[in-house]
Amino acid sequence: MSDPSLGSDSSRIGTWTASVLDADDVARVLETAGHGVLALADDGESYAIPISFGYDGDENVYFQFGFGESSRKRAFLDSTTRATLVVSDVQSTSEWTSVVVAGPIEPVEVAESPSTADAFEAFADNAFVPRNALDGDLDATDFTLYELAIESATGRYGN
Repeated sequence: MSDPSLGSDSSRIGTWTASVLDADDVARVLETAGHGVLALADDGESYAIPISFGYDGDENVYFQFGFGESSRKRAFLDSTTRATLVVSDVQSTSEWTSVVVAGPIEPVEVAESPSTADAFEAFADNAFVPRNALDGDLDATDFTLYELAIESATGRYGN
């Protein structure tokens, strides 16, 4: 199929289709991926960061952030009312999966409660922390667990 907007070489692109993932497949992607890109915003300026996450299998995604004294991430998290997480796995132009979840994001109140334990367990189940992410003065780093409450979740896959 030729697309005039792609110019004369569009025939080399080929054809592909995308199908919608059902809710169970979206959940499966979130349970197994463990990493994605989190998009935050502050008064028209965007900030997107690759990040590891945990998923509770139901309605929340968890992130652990390490903040320095003047953290850009913290400033964006404080000003973002609705965040978006994009998870993708691309093997080829016809073999790919993407999931987009969005909702409010806020710090998890650390207390001795079942919900806090659940948050840490979800994070530990499928998140990972690259070794270089912990470079620097760890004593001066404030680690905070955040929760994105999923209000919308969609996914597609190529076939």
